[in-house]
Amino acid sequence: ENTSGIFSRVSRFIRGNFFIPDPRKGWNKYAYKKAKEIINNYHITTVITSSPPHSTQLIGLKLKQKLHLKWIADLRDPWTDIYYYKDLLRTKIAKRIDSKYEKMVLEIADRIIVVSDSIQERLKAKLDKLSVDKFTIIPNGFDEEDFLHNLAPHKEHFIITYTGTLSRIYRIDALLKALKKISRRSDIHIKLRFVGKVSDYIKSLIAEKGLDEIVKYIDHVEHAKSIEYLYHSTILLLVIPEVTENRGILTGKIFEYLASQKPILLIGPTDGDAATVVKKCEAGEVFDYDMDTEMEYYLNKLIQQWLKNPNLDLKTKRHLVYSRKKQAATLARQLLAVNSH
Repeated sequence: ENTSGIFSRVSRFIRGNFFIPDPRKGWNKYAYKKAKEIINNYHITTVITSSPPHSTQLIGLKLKQKLHLKWIADLRDPWTDIYYYKDLLRTKIAKRIDSKYEKMVLEIADRIIVVSDSIQERLKAKLDKLSVDKFTIIPNGFDEEDFLHNLAPHKEHFIITYTGTLSRIYRIDALLKALKKISRRSDIHIKLRFVGKVSDYIKSLIAEKGLDEIVKYIDHVEHAKSIEYLYHSTILLLVIPEVTENRGILTGKIFEYLASQKPILLIGPTDGDAATVVKKCEAGEVFDYDMDTEMEYYLNKLIQQWLKNPNLDLKTKRHLVYSRKKQAATLARQLLAVNSH
């Protein structure tokens, strides 16, 4: 969280200007050599490179140029538009080099896969109109096998669960304001559970609001255990970081939230890609960062339903379009398409 110290600034400057596009680039020559060996041995005609790290795309670029293969570039995050890009303290020369790499990948790849509409829009804007039809959106997803359990939510407590990292840029102050009022109710035992790393700043904010008694912190757990916590929840909390260009942030966590079929309280841009997914799947409600009154109303509405039936699990199956089986089928169609030309 602290990006202002001298050591931090020096290390970020070195990382941003001496390792372009990223420090993993040093692995590329070994990866290229091994990839070339495998391609020749097995007569491979199509290669997929997935990033981040975006230095991986330079391996695909070289394979395409040297071996004249079909190449699909899969970018799961923005490149030069990533929200923390300015924190790398790149010089103008470094930015030009990185932008050149990005544009070469976008222009030379036969197909480009991205995870969201917003990322697609940004990358398309960097190309001429003749190249924009090479894009396909394949979001992150979930493994259906991970969600075959039949675990009921807790009946004694109304549990709101958040999984993953929560730092200063994940604004939950409006939610805490709403929970402060709701916690005074005598007919409900409400719990806010964090599974993962929570910053000291967030913990101090919770303490200042006098909510320590209703909050539980659980350190990092294995993936399977994390899913169990989802199942044993009443509703789930998802927060999009309040940063530049956050409309395009579509964390993979959202799809596991959907698969658990719990109502989702999403805090973030109401016109963002994550908001679109939640609305499309009818999986909860979306609130901007300062909508404490609206959050309070929504939570009270859910609590009234919970008092009648402690299982608020959703019945909709719209989330199934995000299963990895469906995503794999879309990718297979892309492979067939790229090889038909």
